[in-house]
Amino acid sequence: MRNLSPTLVRALLSLRLNDRGRHTDPLHEEPEVILAREVGKLLADKAEGAQLDMKAEPVLSEIGIYRPALTGMDMRLYNSQAAIHKLVYERKEKHDRKQQKERQA
Repeated sequence: MRNLSPTLVRALLSLRLNDRGRHTDPLHEEPEVILAREVGKLLADKAEGAQLDMKAEPVLSEIGIYRPALTGMDMRLYNSQAAIHKLVYERKEKHDRKQQKERQA
């Protein structure tokens, strides 16, 4: 965003100023929609042209950003897909047994 083209900004302001009173056109787009599309294109073009070198990128711990603590998390489930599937299977069986008892009553 630091290198946003002044030409683009002037063009968008011009669009906004010239937009007054044109709401009768069925193909009319709000200036904000046009602005969002144009800025999105500009950012996508910049991102495509950017070179990403992971050796030169800072590690999160070096810039002081850390993953939040997982307090209250069942680490057994967090670390094991098998444990999650087992828990889901047990809960489903328990739910099915409860429904069968309710139907019989």
